[in-house]
Amino acid sequence: MKRWHSLFDGMSASLKYYLILTLIYGVVGSFAIPIISNVIRFDTVRAIRLFGITRLILVFLIQLFPFVVLVSLAQRKLKHSGAVVASIISGIIIYSMTLFIPLSQISNQYAFGLFNLTLSSTDFVSQPVQLGLVMTLLSYQIVKLSIGIAKRRIPYGFTGFIDSDTWVILYTILLSVVIGYLVVLGWPWVIMGIEAVMKFIAQDITNPVNLFIYGMLEHVLILINLQSVLYTNFWFSTLGGSWINPAGTLILGDVNIWNAQIASGIIPTGVGRFMSGWYVIQMFMIPAVLWGIYFQFSDKFDTRRYRNMFILLTLASILIGFRLPFEVFLVLAAPLLYIIYIIVSSMIFAVTSALSISLGPISFTGTNFLLPGNGLHTFLYLRNPLLSERVWQLFMVGGASFIIMAFITHHYYKSFAMDFITIGNKQRSVEHILLAMGGLDNIKMVHSTFSKVHLIAYDKSKVDFNRVTVYGVSRIIENRNGYILNLGGGSGMIRKDILKLLIAQKQKELNLKSNES
Repeated sequence: MKRWHSLFDGMSASLKYYLILTLIYGVVGSFAIPIISNVIRFDTVRAIRLFGITRLILVFLIQLFPFVVLVSLAQRKLKHSGAVVASIISGIIIYSMTLFIPLSQISNQYAFGLFNLTLSSTDFVSQPVQLGLVMTLLSYQIVKLSIGIAKRRIPYGFTGFIDSDTWVILYTILLSVVIGYLVVLGWPWVIMGIEAVMKFIAQDITNPVNLFIYGMLEHVLILINLQSVLYTNFWFSTLGGSWINPAGTLILGDVNIWNAQIASGIIPTGVGRFMSGWYVIQMFMIPAVLWGIYFQFSDKFDTRRYRNMFILLTLASILIGFRLPFEVFLVLAAPLLYIIYIIVSSMIFAVTSALSISLGPISFTGTNFLLPGNGLHTFLYLRNPLLSERVWQLFMVGGASFIIMAFITHHYYKSFAMDFITIGNKQRSVEHILLAMGGLDNIKMVHSTFSKVHLIAYDKSKVDFNRVTVYGVSRIIENRNGYILNLGGGSGMIRKDILKLLIAQKQKELNLKSNES
């Protein structure tokens, strides 16, 4: 878990980047919804142009997320002057190598057009294939290995004039080409595996069990930033169903059919099932987890300091949604809680399907925005008497899911964040902390958040974290207010144990004084 906590530290900056851009994208995209577009109008050519440019910028920056994570990890963990440049070079080479993938194995619909790398061909894919965070992990390991090899070189001989940074880049290029070609050989099998699961789901999209599997697959793909593979097939292609509109046009994809039926004045039936879970997850489940995390702040100053942030995040989740960055954050901050979360949220897809509660998104011709499952949509649907009943039914399911996730989150941080699998880790961490802090007598105050323990000592000269390696701690920060230990989700449990010992010690001292008197 120590390495996992360290990974969370390394990705924290990129997660903030992803969150902010997702929220801005949601705000800009909401301008296409009638409630807002009636107030904020884009009537001029320049305004429409600005709207389009803003969208292109946001889409480009959001697509950069795997590269941002790569650069962030290289900068914070590899600690080499050439790591950042080498990581970018490696990522681009691996993506470029995917142009060797035969078109017969992977369709061009899985293209990754970030850097406009295009090579037309009838035999191979014309654009690099989407790899998501798999590229990030591969490139990071390549650069890490290249730095290790470069450090072992003797700076003499015929190539002695080549410095370490140059060797790192040269090794990175060579290894990236080799690994990139292995990706060419292996990635089609990964895509075929994903497609096999998707085809199994599509065999009976009315079956709640299949919708549960859909939810599980969606979470897995979100985790590696490959969710577009799923959405392309179910939301906008054949696997999501087909429908012929009154004009005789064939409409493919769950979302496309929903929008076409709404535009034709038809009450949508049998569609929207792949989106209904989004409303419950973003409007109820994520806020429940957020506030469960908020109540892990034991310091009153921290609770006041972060209260407004959690209020804004809750409103943002309800109104526009930020599910994708939240799930990446949760798997890094609380892996076990994330596993429970994906099971419950996958069940939501099954429950809404079993209860025939289907609600699609709002999207309109002329805009390229699709804002799935958020409060702005439900408020608009509440005004529609033909769909308002579905919204209230969805709210009932959402209310139950909120209670369930709030209960689970509370008990996770109270009892299961540590010692769930291996008993004794918590006790070991407490003992190591007490030893490093110079004993229980030297601890003046202890506070915790959802991932850190904050300790204040009476006498800093007695504190020495070099005398023992504290179990589970990935990072220790010393400041004028004390020591901050990154212990992950078990931080609150550690704090409570130390606090119990402090209270017991104070009680013992009071008893001794009373006996003496």
